[in-house]
Amino acid sequence: MKTLRLTTLTLLLLSVFLSLAAQSDPAQSGYIYDAADPVVSDQASSSIFLCSDNSVIVFSNWDVIDFFNHSGNAITKLDPQGSRLWRRSVSSGYPMITGVDVDEDDCATFIFTDVDCCQLYKISSTGVISEIGEPVTLPSSTYFHKALRTSDGDIVAIGRAFHGWSSMYYCWTYCHFSAQGEILATASWYNSYSPAAASSDIALMDNGNLLISCALGEEGSTILEITVSGDVINRYDIPHSYHVWYGLNITKEPYAQSHILAYDVDNGISIDRFSDGSLEHLFSIPESIIGHVSSMLVTPDNILICGPKGSNGVLVMLDWTGNVIWTRDQSGANLSDYAIGIGGMPKSLLALDDAGCIYWAWGRSNHLVVVKLLPNGQVANQDEVQVPAANLLAAYPNPMKSHLAIKTDPSLRDDSVNIYNIRGELMRRLKLSDGETLWDGKDSSGHDCPSGIYLLKSNNERSQVKKISKIN
Repeated sequence: MKTLRLTTLTLLLLSVFLSLAAQSDPAQSGYIYDAADPVVSDQASSSIFLCSDNSVIVFSNWDVIDFFNHSGNAITKLDPQGSRLWRRSVSSGYPMITGVDVDEDDCATFIFTDVDCCQLYKISSTGVISEIGEPVTLPSSTYFHKALRTSDGDIVAIGRAFHGWSSMYYCWTYCHFSAQGEILATASWYNSYSPAAASSDIALMDNGNLLISCALGEEGSTILEITVSGDVINRYDIPHSYHVWYGLNITKEPYAQSHILAYDVDNGISIDRFSDGSLEHLFSIPESIIGHVSSMLVTPDNILICGPKGSNGVLVMLDWTGNVIWTRDQSGANLSDYAIGIGGMPKSLLALDDAGCIYWAWGRSNHLVVVKLLPNGQVANQDEVQVPAANLLAAYPNPMKSHLAIKTDPSLRDDSVNIYNIRGELMRRLKLSDGETLWDGKDSSGHDCPSGIYLLKSNNERSQVKKISKIN
């Protein structure tokens, strides 16, 4: 337990040195933060969070390849224009940190794990680190890969733990913390076919349960629905190839009780919808576009995925039919993450602000890279980005089947939205409540509208129009 406090205190000096060593490249145009740490050999981002003013907090891992082969973690904060405000190194050697979230005061919570114990910490908007609660003992040596906060304010985390030192096998592991840092529940699942096993992703369900992706068989991925206490409610096996370093990504679908899955299949990536225990294949992405999925972000209009492509990285924006809208390549594939801290799967590398801009944290060699992209895929300039008109009217899912959730920007004070067919005929006028409504696919007479293209038109001074597809 003493190691936890000692490591944090002794590394304050190291964090200052790293902060001075890492310098952003002044030659970069627009919002591209690209900083090299000459004192480390490899660097890889693990998560990114947005603050209330669009400043950015990035958690990263680093390695120093020397006689002792040091590893560690760091937290970097950028201002809204992409310049570094501060950088703190918070662990070295075995310890690892896992970002949880950012609160209303722009303080980031993270989990510090050291051999057989862990503790919650908070880092303020100015970079001051403080403890939450006391160190707690874990059942075994554990590495957390992703953590998030429940609606009750507790924290849940998934990752990997030693199953046995003699065999060096790992098992899937889950931990439930209170907001004060007490361990409320733990659970583990062992897979004899995968000695390098690790839970790969976690998502909240509307009923309060959790979805965890892992692998419990010889082939394929597994989704477990569990309670916050770690009790398994349901198990679903996905009969497709499982990649130990990336696993299966799970993201909540907006305006729906379903989740979107992304995982490896032969020669590409499969994007599926998971709802009520059933799987609906949406589309596939060839490996010529992206090799694996490190992180996925889902909006009412698009699906964003990032991951390695050859020796580099790529960020791809897709529509809901699988068409590629744009791609952004980045040198370095964040793959140094494999060697750091006995491996860890990055699962929070993308963030989205209210203007629809995408923040992508990545890594190459000893560089930490953060890119801010406009909704059209272009690198944002240093000026504040205005909300694009296309984001003022959202409809989901698109294409739709039985229902369509429609949302307009509350600042426009829309009271209704009109639905037209492709010939411009008014099919339905829907009243908005707080800028939101649902269309059941029927016209004003209560008849089902046929499959085809429809246009949504908001009623405000900027009069937005959006095209949607209906499939019966």
